[in-house]
Amino acid sequence: MNFHTNRVDADWIVYAASHSGEKKTIKAIEKKSGKEFDLTNRTELWGRKKSKDGGFLAELNKTLKEPLTWEDFEIIDLQTPEPLPNVLHTAKMMIDGVSKATGVKNTKLYVGEGQSFRVERATLLGYKQNRTNTLTPIYKEEVKEYLIKYHGAEVVKNLEVDDVVIIESMSPGNLVVSVDKDSMSCPVDLFNPMHPEWGIMDCRGLGKLWWDTSGKTKKLRGIGRKWLYVQTLIGDTIDNIKPNAASDVEFGEVSAFNAIDPCDTDEECFKAIKDAYQKMYPSPKKVYGFRGDVLEIDWLYVANEVFDLVRMKRSYDDNVVFGDVLAKYGLLD
Repeated sequence: MNFHTNRVDADWIVYAASHSGEKKTIKAIEKKSGKEFDLTNRTELWGRKKSKDGGFLAELNKTLKEPLTWEDFEIIDLQTPEPLPNVLHTAKMMIDGVSKATGVKNTKLYVGEGQSFRVERATLLGYKQNRTNTLTPIYKEEVKEYLIKYHGAEVVKNLEVDDVVIIESMSPGNLVVSVDKDSMSCPVDLFNPMHPEWGIMDCRGLGKLWWDTSGKTKKLRGIGRKWLYVQTLIGDTIDNIKPNAASDVEFGEVSAFNAIDPCDTDEECFKAIKDAYQKMYPSPKKVYGFRGDVLEIDWLYVANEVFDLVRMKRSYDDNVVFGDVLAKYGLLD
């Protein structure tokens, strides 16, 4: 297919460029004595063991009569930025790199601002609230303003950038450029600049699943609607979406693969998802939501919420309800 426009989820550029333009270290302060130690990171302080008694701490304790534990330290995160022009140059090189990699000259960038509807929609766990301790890059806003002012980036509000990129790419000739794995579940042509070896992927149709063994750990991958169905089963730890948030039943990638991979139709996939949620939530219950309110939930309540959170919109008025699809297939009791 010939593409006339790259439509780029440029939040990736904002964070990648600004993160790469700063050095991150920690200052570990021993609470009792006030002694300060400048270290690369927490792993250097206490090592890789779950007991957190290795690394620099273990060597320090060899010199002390009373050994210290990791809890005896206050840790301050430090960020030392490069000059801003260097960071902005990195952002420009990333934009140019997209055009070079895809062979498409015309590029439209999108950057996000504010919260999406998913923040209000979530009830069990706070959407993306697990990122509260993540350091914000010093030059994040400067890079975003640079993309807006000098590269015509469009500011996205209320929705998320990946929603709008998908919506604007539903017509022929548009190529989605995104590192977000959610985009792999949408009916678009997709290029992931973090995985150029995957090439341009056609993510339309029911799709497929596979195990990626190229890294240190095996990861489940997928394209098409099957990937959406997998995410409905396993959620997204990065965005704090957990289908089993109020259940003791574990349901991970292997279980999701075994449930969805054999399916030949959407109806079979929805039946598999329903079966999994009924195992996680065999009977209704009352739980506390993250806002402190009491929620009366059952398997369908949770499935509806997770589906809303993981599914990217295909149009600005798109509102597909999981339970409605089950009813269409005659799968609601």
